[in-house]
Amino acid sequence: MRPVAVACLFGLLASSSARAQIRDLKYEAIEVQRKLALVIGNGAYPKAPLKNPVNDAVSMGAVLKRLGFQVTEGRDLTLRRIDQMVGQFAGAVRQGDLALVFFAGHGMQVQLENYLVPVDFDFKSDSDVKYDAYPASKLRDKLESSGARLRILILDACRNNPFRGSRTASRGLAPMQSDAEGTLIAFATGEGNVALDNIEESNGLFTKHLIAALPTPGLSIEEVFKKVKEDVYRASGRKQNPFTYDNIVGRYYPVSAPLKTPDPLADTALQLEYRSGTPSRARTRRPCSRTTSVDGPAASSSASPKPV
Repeated sequence: MRPVAVACLFGLLASSSARAQIRDLKYEAIEVQRKLALVIGNGAYPKAPLKNPVNDAVSMGAVLKRLGFQVTEGRDLTLRRIDQMVGQFAGAVRQGDLALVFFAGHGMQVQLENYLVPVDFDFKSDSDVKYDAYPASKLRDKLESSGARLRILILDACRNNPFRGSRTASRGLAPMQSDAEGTLIAFATGEGNVALDNIEESNGLFTKHLIAALPTPGLSIEEVFKKVKEDVYRASGRKQNPFTYDNIVGRYYPVSAPLKTPDPLADTALQLEYRSGTPSRARTRRPCSRTTSVDGPAASSSASPKPV
């Protein structure tokens, strides 16, 4: 066999092997130990109240509990309480866990840094923002240093900046990527754009479609957000286009592994169960689902313990 032919053959074999490895890696199902979630909804802003964030947090928490998450909830939180709850949540995460944080409320960017706005935020100048609002990058960094196998940060906080005195703040949120493997960051709309609060309904447009897509059997988390992106884009008349920064290697399935032979009746029954809020008797046992709720600046916890 000629040297050139041998070289070509080895090249083809190497290429085929590399493709097979990539294919196997791409579709490897990721398993996690515990599933923990921190869900925050801020709507009671004195100068710029929002109708749906608390509803969004309640709805999101309910779906996550049905998916087996231990959920900690916070509603209308001050900066101090956001900082406390994030620190406690990150401190409870262990190696191999899935840590998910959902925030609905006002968000803003100043000099390409994103901030989550607490309900006690009193804007006076741009220089106040980094001291009086919670940096989204700080939240991301705490999740990534927690040891979690997967980190998912969902920000339905891309509403228009209501603080008109700002000179350097821009519309929507700034790009927010991560170099850490296992991190996914989802925005309710693309960078520099604003999300709809959808005041005609009880949930924001992004959260409405997210809580509908999450319980879909056989969809990976990336496919869930792709479906949400398509549904929100169509529902908004192409005005709102959710965006995801994804650095997850492999596939995580919120409900189950891919279904080789989908059962339309079973899928329909599960979707109806999640939407109705009435679980079937076969699914009433959820030993891994616990909830801690914190409302407002004065914290009060539910009877169920928070994750430890």
